[in-house]
This record gives sequence, C-alpha cells and structure tokens, in this order.
Amino acid sequence: AYCAKLIGDHRYRDAAIATGAIIELLKSQPMDSEFVELAEQHGHCLRMVGENPQAINVLEQILDSEVKLTDEFRADVLVNLAMAYQRTNRDSDALDAVKKIDEISHPESSNAFQAKGIYAEITMAGASLKSRLRELELEARNKGRRVAADNIALKLAQDAEDPEEALSILEKVLQTNGDTYNRTRAIIEKAAILSRHFRFSDLHPRDYRILSEAYSYCYAQRFGTLLDRCHRVLWAMCVREKMGIVLLRLFRFSSFIWTVEHACE
Repeated sequence: AYCAKLIGDHRYRDAAIATGAIIELLKSQPMDSEFVELAEQHGHCLRMVGENPQAINVLEQILDSEVKLTDEFRADVLVNLAMAYQRTNRDSDALDAVKKIDEISHPESSNAFQAKGIYAEITMAGASLKSRLRELELEARNKGRRVAADNIALKLAQDAEDPEEALSILEKVLQTNGDTYNRTRAIIEKAAILSRHFRFSDLHPRDYRILSEAYSYCYAQRFGTLLDRCHRVLWAMCVREKMGIVLLRLFRFSSFIWTVEHACE
C-alpha cells in the first residue's frame, strides 16, 4: 500500500527504491499474489526511471511465474514490457506483447489504447502514423483514458514540424492537471520549443510555475534525461532574461551536484 501511494504520487524513484528493498527482504519467500503485485510495481517504476533492461527482467519473471494472474493484471505487466522493449529497440518483442494485450484487454481500456499507440509507432510512419495517433488520442480522451491520451499527445507534439501545432497539443496535456510526470514532460517540451524559436516571452506565469516545479520534481526523482533537458531550457531562459540570482541558485543547489554525480558515474 505504501509503494502504491508513492506511485500514485508519481514518485517513481522513491517507489523503485522502496519496492526493491521489500523484494530483497522477501526474496527467500515463495512467489505469491502479493509478491507478484509488488514485483509489477517495481518493474513499472524501473521503467519510469529509465532502467529498462532491469524492468524487463523483473516483468518477464512475473509472466513466467506459476502465480495465477487476472487478465487485467497481466495486461498491466505486458504494457510496461511493451514500452520497455520499445525503448530498448526490441520492436518484435514489443509487437508480441501488444498482440497479447489486444487478446485479453477490453478494447476501450487504457491498456488497449497504450498498446494501439505502440503498434502504430512501430509499424507506421509519416502522415499515416500522425493520422492514426490523432485518432487514438481523440478516442482515448473522449473515453476518459487521460494518461493514454496524454502519452499519445506527447508523441504527436514531439513529431510535429509546426511549432504552433506542437504547442497546441502540449496545452491539452498541461490543462489536464492530473499526471505530474506527463505535465512535466509537456512543460519541458513547450519550453524547449519556445527556446529554439527565441520565444521565451510566450511563457505564461503559470508555465514558469510548472517549469520550476518540473525541475524540482525531476531532480528529486533523478529523471536523468528529463532533468538535463529542463536544466538546459531553464539555463537558457535565465541567461536570456538576465536572471543572474536565479541562475546562481540553479547552479549552487542542484546543477553543480548533478554535474558531479554524472562525472562520478
């Protein structure tokens, strides 16, 4: 329950540490339904913090276990596996997982929409991919599958060639006010687009607040790639706006420590 609360608050690094520690304590015990649930949480969190090979190892063990799994739980595991496979360029394995999800999930479930999005990303390209993702994003949002819709929207924004189109898509994610992780991804992408086009003045007061919260969140949860991107746009913004004091604080309290940690790795 504690680990589920951490995940519900999108504290994936903290949850990965907690689930990993509990699994280590219980590793001598037979794998039962509660242990499998904990393992699924651990695999999910490992994927969220970018530890995809480790996540795959944990999640595959769940499917290979003799514990009876419900279709919904199995689909949760398979979605995480498909995403981890995709991130590690194992597209054929990702497609196999997507096929299994399609067989056991309700067609309007969040897992089904996630699976359809992954299938489209792997098997389609160009205008056909864009059209399919738009269709899926609209349908998922209309069905109340917000996280799936936001994930698809973020992919559309990243692939958009027109900055105005990308900004319009990102605004939908920012207005959902639910998923801290996806809002963080959205505000960093928005700031990066405006930075590339020298349009920092287009950031609203709300955007500055969310961007500041995003930096603290990425730093606390050690989202390496997201933190690096957030750091770059904040640094560029501070330099452009001549915000010397903010720049000094950024360097003193987090950037310097983060740089040292990267060097030690």
